[in-house]
Amino acid sequence: MTAFRKVIFFLIGCSANAIAQSSYPVIDKEVQQARDQERHLILNTELLAEYQEMTKTVNALAANPAKELAAKAHRHNENIKALQRELHNAKAAQAPMRVVVKSGRPPAQPPTGSATTVAAYWNPYNRAIDARSPTDSSTTPRRDAP
Repeated sequence: MTAFRKVIFFLIGCSANAIAQSSYPVIDKEVQQARDQERHLILNTELLAEYQEMTKTVNALAANPAKELAAKAHRHNENIKALQRELHNAKAAQAPMRVVVKSGRPPAQPPTGSATTVAAYWNPYNRAIDARSPTDSSTTPRRDAP
């Protein structure tokens, strides 16, 4: 059994070493920026073409309301939305990610030590607190916030 474990550890070590030594392609910053610019150019060109086709289809639909033209206009609209999402995602990937956290809630008040105080429940959706008795369990339905 111990010989089997030694073989397994040896194989794991060899595979980890091979992964660590494998040469992943490293792309220069200038080359990647050129690729990103080309991608933006292609996406913007496709978006312009979709807008033009959408305009033609909407004009034809106004002259002749047909199901085929309505479906074509819908497809162009969906293509435009998809291209806009792709452009937005490409811009978001280039920008450095920045996370800002702001707390709008006041700090929780410490209990006064009285046995009659009710512990505050976790309220992530800012729902209105029920005016029911404090003996209700947390599984009872609560009213949604207005």
